Amino acid sequence: MRKTCDVTLAFVDANVLAQATPRTILYLASALDSCAFGLVFSPLVEKEAERAQRPKARPVSVLREKWLWQVSPDHPNPEELSLLDTHWKDQPVLAAAVNANARYVITENVRHFGPTDLDRFGMSAVHPGLFLAGRLTEAAYTSILGALATARRQSPNTMLTIHIQEVSDSLPDLFTMHQNLFGPAESARTKRPIKETFRGVACLRCALVITDRSSLTNGVCTSCEP
Repeated sequence: MRKTCDVTLAFVDANVLAQATPRTILYLASALDSCAFGLVFSPLVEKEAERAQRPKARPVSVLREKWLWQVSPDHPNPEELSLLDTHWKDQPVLAAAVNANARYVITENVRHFGPTDLDRFGMSAVHPGLFLAGRLTEAAYTSILGALATARRQSPNTMLTIHIQEVSDSLPDLFTMHQNLFGPAESARTKRPIKETFRGVACLRCALVITDRSSLTNGVCTSCEP
């Protein structure tokens, strides 16, 4: 009998979808336990991601067709949602996430999504590094980096070097969570510090809407804290 489950959806923003490391780890993490969370994006986000991809990178649309990634329609009329404090450029993104019934928006631009709008729809905006840090156990993270290392011929092609050179740069909270898992490791991050990694009312672990925002410490409610 096929296993059934209620999947919590996370909507992937273009700035995450365009980058190989966070995109790959997110999709591998989702595949490890399809009941934990599912990933979705919209046609508009796909087009924006492809414009932002590096030259010669395999287009997101090609990857989507190969791996059968889930796509949800864009909201037909974002203006009718009357969004109040989300940046105008990201209002179609939040509208598409609402249209997909997503609980999270995974984005590098957390500050672009307004707290009033997120509260209204029971959602959270979260940086991919923090989202994965709250979701991946040591065993799951080891399995993912092992798969990446096995598939590569050129460096970085060990779990430690991928962890240091790629994860620390694009997913700093995930790196910190498992910093010395594969041996002594120092961050090789070259990007600017992240000013905000979480905003909203949905717990990153249980996905419940928490009305008291002070109970959400770094995106995790008091019931889910270790």
